[in-house]
Amino acid sequence: MKNLLVLCSLVSVSMGISFGGDANKCASSPCSSHGTCTNADGSFTCECNTGYVGDGFSCRDVNECTEVSGFCGNGASCTNTPGGASCSCPAGTTGNPNVECVEITCPQPTPPENGKILFGKSSYKPGDSLIFRCNDLYFHDSAKHGFPRYTCGNNGEWRGSKFICEEITCPQLTPPENGKIISDKSSYKPGGSLIFRCNDHYFHDSAKHGFPMYTCGNNGEWSGRRLVCEGTCRFACSAWPIVKGSPPCGCESSCKKNGTCCADYNLYLLNCLMRF
Repeated sequence: MKNLLVLCSLVSVSMGISFGGDANKCASSPCSSHGTCTNADGSFTCECNTGYVGDGFSCRDVNECTEVSGFCGNGASCTNTPGGASCSCPAGTTGNPNVECVEITCPQPTPPENGKILFGKSSYKPGDSLIFRCNDLYFHDSAKHGFPRYTCGNNGEWRGSKFICEEITCPQLTPPENGKIISDKSSYKPGGSLIFRCNDHYFHDSAKHGFPMYTCGNNGEWSGRRLVCEGTCRFACSAWPIVKGSPPCGCESSCKKNGTCCADYNLYLLNCLMRF
């Protein structure tokens, strides 16, 4: 009988059952290292921790990324961890990874004033660039405004130097020596012309220097032949007895060469007197 009692006592300990007193059955850590032991009156229970499955004595990690449908939001990346998982939005996207990650895009740009966007697209992602071009007869001054390049940033905003299209104009010209500009304006656009005229007692020899006209080109530069005003005494006859400077006959102070009248003054004066 004594041996039978000892055997019963051994069986009761191995089954976790107590017939005498309520000792802490969890003290010997009977459950899985990923489980929780709960002591009870005359017994104990084992339960797997959150993120693990099993009978409590044996628990394995749950892969939430593959075993739990919709654990992360749409478009999010899932990374399994012991007892859980983490969600994140991948590069190039933004949003709440537990709800939805959406692609980062920059807003549609508006063309610059007096310019246009080349190779435009319906959507711009980070790293995409814009190429601008000014309309005809306009230009971008890089030295003044910087190199015109817009790039879509990782934050969905455009960055770079703004494209500014300025109207092409030709620079102001100084009047030719001994001449003047007719209808002078404050600015000249491509296609505009300058008309010159010599001062009194000076003339432009078209046969020698060509027709004097300057035209503003599309590149903002003048082209053509400038007025060359040559200081030569020229005489013309008038009715007698009027003998005046040039024109008509005579030699005024403004028609002198080296401070004296032209050498052919007397000859022209004689011709004038003899004709009247």
